[in-house]
Amino acid sequence: MKYLLLLLLFIAPYVYSQGNATFYFIFNDSKLSRDDIKRKMNFLIENSDAKKTKFEIVHYSNKFEEYNSWSSNKSSVNYKPTRIGCEFDLCSTLSSIFSITKTDKSRLFLTDKKINCDSGIESSQLPNKDTETIIEKLNEEITRIKNLKSTQTTFFLFTTDQISTKPTLEFKPDKITVKESEMVRLSPLITGEIVQYSWVPQIGLSCTNCPNPELKAQESSKYTLTVKDSSGCNTLSATVDIEVEKNCVCNRGLEKIEIQFGKLPIKKFEKKTPGLIADWEWRVISNQSGGYVFDVITNANCAKKFRVKVLRQNGGEIFDQIYNREDVDSRSRNPYHEKYPDKFVFRIDLSDDDSYKLIEDAEKEPYFLIEIISIDDLGIECLEKKYTSPKIRPTKCN
Repeated sequence: MKYLLLLLLFIAPYVYSQGNATFYFIFNDSKLSRDDIKRKMNFLIENSDAKKTKFEIVHYSNKFEEYNSWSSNKSSVNYKPTRIGCEFDLCSTLSSIFSITKTDKSRLFLTDKKINCDSGIESSQLPNKDTETIIEKLNEEITRIKNLKSTQTTFFLFTTDQISTKPTLEFKPDKITVKESEMVRLSPLITGEIVQYSWVPQIGLSCTNCPNPELKAQESSKYTLTVKDSSGCNTLSATVDIEVEKNCVCNRGLEKIEIQFGKLPIKKFEKKTPGLIADWEWRVISNQSGGYVFDVITNANCAKKFRVKVLRQNGGEIFDQIYNREDVDSRSRNPYHEKYPDKFVFRIDLSDDDSYKLIEDAEKEPYFLIEIISIDDLGIECLEKKYTSPKIRPTKCN
């Protein structure tokens, strides 16, 4: 019903037209204005054999234009614009126009490109839309219709605007597995003339308003792309699931931590001498004179967090602390890293009163154990790779 008024406006000039020929110039072009078309039509009429001829101008545009009528070379020209919306369909609109205005000898000339519309009219594709070509064809039609001695209509179609087709958007596959920090390009399958792209979330994307961003994934997430086509009528969204395989997890890539007893020439680690009667196997000497702060050197692994416990012989805990990687690697600036930059150094402070008293009571507490548990990238304590030290004896540095 939206275009009923336009169709009624076609009927009046067709019924009451004077003369044998009525020419319909149909423009599906949002770039042209009314004044552009008026200049074009005046030139065509004034440089052709058209005289006392009826010209009906139909202009489909996404801009607003006003109706207008004028005369050129004693020919009448009616300009009838229609502002199109998202529901506009060129083929169905042309079909309605042709059904009312076509005659038994009507012809349709396509000036830009073929259209997949069933016009029901003899159609011809012009080699181009140059002014000389249009004038030549216009003169041929004037002569043809004059010889027919009957009222006839001829149509010229200029269609620069794209015939609207709904775009498509999908991801194939819609789930991608990548390694942590691996660079991957997101490649959605898109059809249609897309003018706007929007990605959410934006974390890790090289761009958020482009069709194919690169992603450096750190965590598993779902990324949604929303697109809008050039008509502004179609908005589509699709989601791809990015599953990130962590590089450092308990069952893959994570090595067991071990204190480097006997593997490095560390003076603060003293092995029990043969023949000495004692329950402990290694003496760990404080790095502070008279204190109970100990630096424990281990191999390095990929974990970013660690849990360290110091246990009594009965299993009771006297120390339980979480360490971040920066607390134990070279960023901690521990003096041992000057000699062993690729090792971890755990600084264990047992100088509180309760720990101090237990360590001093060598008769009741003959030894202690150090446990180190790596925590993987999923936040899981890797108990199956828990390290338990030999029996140790914390000792002051004198």
